[in-house]
Amino acid sequence: MLKVIFRIKPVYIILVLAMLSISIFPQELFSLPVKSKYAESESRIQDIEKIVGVFKHDIAKRRLLSLRITEGDLRARLARLPDSELCRIAKNAVIINAGGDAGGVIIAVVFIVLLIVSILYFTDYAIKVEPKHK
Repeated sequence: MLKVIFRIKPVYIILVLAMLSISIFPQELFSLPVKSKYAESESRIQDIEKIVGVFKHDIAKRRLLSLRITEGDLRARLARLPDSELCRIAKNAVIINAGGDAGGVIIAVVFIVLLIVSILYFTDYAIKVEPKHK
């Protein structure tokens, strides 16, 4: 096994490490803070719209009506929330609205499979598939 690892060219190891280092850190880590109050109020309005958008689905509407909460009441309650709580709820609402985060999982699985195949290719390792009985 060590012979195979030492035969890999250093360029490939550097590329793999670079891809891993980029994909490990969350995107929010590289973002810059916004200093404009207009942008903050705009993002607050967008967060409220995202959350209300989730409750426009038929099932969610029925649940809100059973709790005797109208859309106006919902907007008033969301307007009273602090920015941090509103942002957290909006992020969760986007995930619920999209049906989960399956897109990222699929991309990660495809990436891992391609990484394994490329490592096997560059190390000249062959996998033979043969029937059990001849």
